[in-house]
Amino acid sequence: MEHGSARIGEIFDFGMLHLEWPTALFILIVFVLTMILLNSLLFKPILRTLEARQSAIDKNISETEGLSASIEKSDQDYERRLADVREKIQQVRQSALNEALENSKQVIGKTKDTIATKLEEAHKELEKEREDALKEAASLTESLAQLIKSKVLA
Repeated sequence: MEHGSARIGEIFDFGMLHLEWPTALFILIVFVLTMILLNSLLFKPILRTLEARQSAIDKNISETEGLSASIEKSDQDYERRLADVREKIQQVRQSALNEALENSKQVIGKTKDTIATKLEEAHKELEKEREDALKEAASLTESLAQLIKSKVLA
């Protein structure tokens, strides 16, 4: 085991540090087994978990997009219905206004007819009272004339 002599299976000789091929082969086998064990026990479960998480995230994103589209559709439907309701309200308001106008025209027409009738009746009554007053005045005038005639001649 001298410094200058070569050993069987010796690959590198650095004095106290030397490497022989059976040791290198053992280290390589241990490294490969460690990588296989780590891959099967650690890396594959982690990758499966990450893939499952990513698929869940993708699923949630697609559901969110679907819900967003559904909400937008519902919002458009709501706006359309609201516009329809507003239009119906406007139509009902306009028809009620037209009906009220028509009713007021009828009431005004009836009132005008009633007033015209009452005015005509009042005019006739006034004319009758005038004629009665004229007849009474004529009769009073005649009585007065008779009284004056009797007083003056008597």
